[in-house]
Amino acid sequence: MFEVGVGHLPQWRYAKGGRFRRPRILLRCRRNIRVAGNRHRKPSMNLTTTTWESDWIWSVPLIVFTVTFHVIALSLIYHGVVRAIGNGPYGGRLWLRFLIIMGTVAWVVTAHALQATAWAVAYRALGAVPGDKSAMLYSLSALTSYGHAEVYLAPQWQLMGALEALNGIILFGLTIAFLSAIIQKVWSGQI
Repeated sequence: MFEVGVGHLPQWRYAKGGRFRRPRILLRCRRNIRVAGNRHRKPSMNLTTTTWESDWIWSVPLIVFTVTFHVIALSLIYHGVVRAIGNGPYGGRLWLRFLIIMGTVAWVVTAHALQATAWAVAYRALGAVPGDKSAMLYSLSALTSYGHAEVYLAPQWQLMGALEALNGIILFGLTIAFLSAIIQKVWSGQI
């Protein structure tokens, strides 16, 4: 068998019997991994034998649950702030404004911790991470888009981690808008 070709062009192999065979081209990916394939078919980017359907099946209900929980929690916090201000002498006391804002922040952080716990429980139930601590660490890392924890999901659940990061962006966007509105209203004495 000998090869016929020039430079970077595909090399056609002359097989026994006088016929030319279509070559199997070795493609180089960005990380210098050699992937065998032929010139008519692109190499597959599938990381595992399973599809990402299960990631979506688990992630979408979790996103809906956490966003719904977050909106309910924010509305309860808002009504609690209104009630706290309405029941006491508010006036121009700076320390009272500070306590109301800090209490609001504490409740919002608690809501985020509960949402991260919901994702961590899902990761443990699916066997995506080895332990409870690593599940919580990964969940907090993905939810906050921190991403520097040395904990990785099992390959078939990696899309779920990216979807949790998307969920975190939504939740933190709602939180920032809510805290801005509360701080403006409390600081200006509108509530």
